[in-house]
Amino acid sequence: MSKSEHPLLLRQESKRFPSDHAGKYLWRINCLRIVGKGSMMNIRIAITLLLVAAISAGQAQTPTKTWDGFVTDTDCGTNCQRTSAMTPDRACVRLCVRKGSKYALWYGNHVYALEPQSKPARFAAVKVHVVGELSNDVITIMSIAPIPAIPAPESQR
Repeated sequence: MSKSEHPLLLRQESKRFPSDHAGKYLWRINCLRIVGKGSMMNIRIAITLLLVAAISAGQAQTPTKTWDGFVTDTDCGTNCQRTSAMTPDRACVRLCVRKGSKYALWYGNHVYALEPQSKPARFAAVKVHVVGELSNDVITIMSIAPIPAIPAPESQR
């Protein structure tokens, strides 16, 4: 295929701007243009648009975070503490979810809804380590795993 038959060709153009009345050109602009199917697009504009798109896409990504907390539900939240250790009660959490509440993570003094709901279902009232993204008080789970309970030290006699 010869250069003239190729659908997209690069062509260098020069534009001169006279301005000093002595017939001299103060400066010259060289730019590459893509020629194809009768339309021309300036490469500088294309590169600028690509950079803007790349920067926008980079800023739109939500950073991944980690949380350690108890799986509870959005209805009771931190009020489902029926155990002596002040942790959520498994039966209460499951009952609330069956009635329409959603699984949530009790982290500090806040309760975050968890999505997708299928992942935390087996960890009701269990202390877990969650990796995910937070958006509008909803954690989108990337991974969830139980945190092993540390046995209480034996009392000294």
